[in-house]
Amino acid sequence: MKKIKKLLTIGLALLFMLCMSVSFLGCKQLINQRTLQRIPKEGNYIFLNTSAGITNGNDYIDIEAEVLKVIRKEKKLLFTNGGDLYYILSDDGRSMQFIVCYERKHNENDYWQGEYKFAIGSTSLPYLDIKINCYLPTQNDASFKVFNSQGNYFFCQDEENFYAINRTTYEMTSIPGVHQYSFSTFSSGGGGFLLYNRTDDGMLVRIFDEHLIEYEVLLENNWRNWKLDFRGDYLFYCVVGNEQEQCICVNYKTGEQLNQEQSYALYQTYFAAETIMPVQNLFEYNGKRYTWESVSDSTQTSTAPTELSIQDLDTGEEYRLVPDNLTGNGAKVLRQVSEIFVGLNWKSVFVNNGELFFVLVNEDSFFGIGTSKTSPQIVFKYNETTKELVYVGYSMPTYYPLHWIYNADSLQ
Repeated sequence: MKKIKKLLTIGLALLFMLCMSVSFLGCKQLINQRTLQRIPKEGNYIFLNTSAGITNGNDYIDIEAEVLKVIRKEKKLLFTNGGDLYYILSDDGRSMQFIVCYERKHNENDYWQGEYKFAIGSTSLPYLDIKINCYLPTQNDASFKVFNSQGNYFFCQDEENFYAINRTTYEMTSIPGVHQYSFSTFSSGGGGFLLYNRTDDGMLVRIFDEHLIEYEVLLENNWRNWKLDFRGDYLFYCVVGNEQEQCICVNYKTGEQLNQEQSYALYQTYFAAETIMPVQNLFEYNGKRYTWESVSDSTQTSTAPTELSIQDLDTGEEYRLVPDNLTGNGAKVLRQVSEIFVGLNWKSVFVNNGELFFVLVNEDSFFGIGTSKTSPQIVFKYNETTKELVYVGYSMPTYYPLHWIYNADSLQ
């Protein structure tokens, strides 16, 4: 009994220390946040992050929460126990179409059965004007989820079937038997997707184009270390790293199979540019392509962010953004935020509407809880005229990268 009491005492003490640590971290985070809010910004920029959250100045708006408010009002619900918003942006970033679960009622005898209700809607951006366009029929399978959007369709899946929901007419098309296949990929060309199944004779592929018309192709080669993809009307089946010798290209709409030389030539046409550099480290600015990386340097000060290395892909010329060597007001702000949030790293490079932005963040955490070092996404713009950085604001929360940057002064 004494041993149990001793262990309980130790456990309570550890819990108390953890609670005090979390409380201290929360207070420190709040102080840092308020300090950041007092730093003057240049320009009037609004930030959209990948979780569909908008930071406008010091205000943060959760679009999912705002959508659920609208649904709650329209459906005369006291509350909504849903969520999980999936969205797609327009090409200019000025509007969003979304699908969201707004209510879940689990069957008390079977958790995976019940009533699960979804709605499709849209809103303007960055200033919201939320409209619910369609309430979908109630689903009964708890595994029903939205996971992609291509062309004019939202794509969903449950235990048995695959669904394509037309984003204009809201008609739902069921594609049965999906659980018998391994899901492979969506076409980056827009609209299509494929399913495949390995057989003793090779590979059986079901391809659906942007209009959901289905085609079937049997690939007889049973290669190891293979990859399968398609672009336009062509299906590519290759051996990774040996595409020049082992590559099959089939026009899946006509059934025509190209020879090895033709297949590799077409493969190069569609895929060569995609293998230059991971897309997250590649950006285009003023008609030129660059790659970037955040690098450490032994000569930098303890609080300075890492250096940013940028390379011109056409000329090979390298530019190094060294925080300690910067000048101007942006450099002064950079030093301020570096002292508030020690250990900042360059997170991303953005080009929106011809403007170039560099994003800093410290994603430090303690058992999933942000520490005093944890920062928002801190954004600097490159001033083409003065060749200096300009501080334009920050985006919350920490762990969701930026999706779009709006210059509010230029919005109409």
